[in-house]
Amino acid sequence: MTEIRELDLSPFALTHVCGNGMSLVARTPLSFKPMLDETRQFICLRDENLSINVFAETRQKLSVELDEQILMLWSEYALAADDTLDGVAQRLKRRLLDIFDGAENAA
Repeated sequence: MTEIRELDLSPFALTHVCGNGMSLVARTPLSFKPMLDETRQFICLRDENLSINVFAETRQKLSVELDEQILMLWSEYALAADDTLDGVAQRLKRRLLDIFDGAENAA
């Protein structure tokens, strides 16, 4: 039996992200407004300020995708040495460092 429910497009609130041995805490809660893609088959989240562009079939999967992308951005930009990043990447690094406090989880 298939259950049909109204699509929940309420904003995503993000206060922390954990995974890949890292724990990130937003200094102030972030909010992402989901929208449907042009095919109306995927829910999308976009944030140009953080270079986030994720999509998934369900809200739950979208939440996982968002966490994974933030962790990837943190690893690739926030933890990178400035001399390995171009100007655009350095600006993204600064935004990430301004928005999140990050720590490596003890194993």
